[in-house]
Amino acid sequence: MLTNVGAVIAARSCLPVIVCIIEWAFMGRSLPSARSTLSLAGVVGFAGLYIRFDSGVDVNGTVGYVWLFIWWMLLALQMTYGKWMTEKIEMTQWERVFYTNAFAIP
Repeated sequence: MLTNVGAVIAARSCLPVIVCIIEWAFMGRSLPSARSTLSLAGVVGFAGLYIRFDSGVDVNGTVGYVWLFIWWMLLALQMTYGKWMTEKIEMTQWERVFYTNAFAIP
């Protein structure tokens, strides 16, 4: 096992930071305000505290960190692409909810 659930939770909680940067760089959106940046910094800080003080967070070696980083970036790109699609394809709110739920069915 390269990583455990605690490491994935900590990485996932920091995902809005990279999504903001990707949206700014590629979608022309503005960077977060000072208040939002402070909130994002708080999330990252508390994720760091979680990693520091929870003995259950475990990443095994460099390969574990590489896997975690690749998963993190792919998830960020997926979320950004989903936001881009919902902006470009004209749908009602009901249609968006229907398609989101339909695609979630295995």
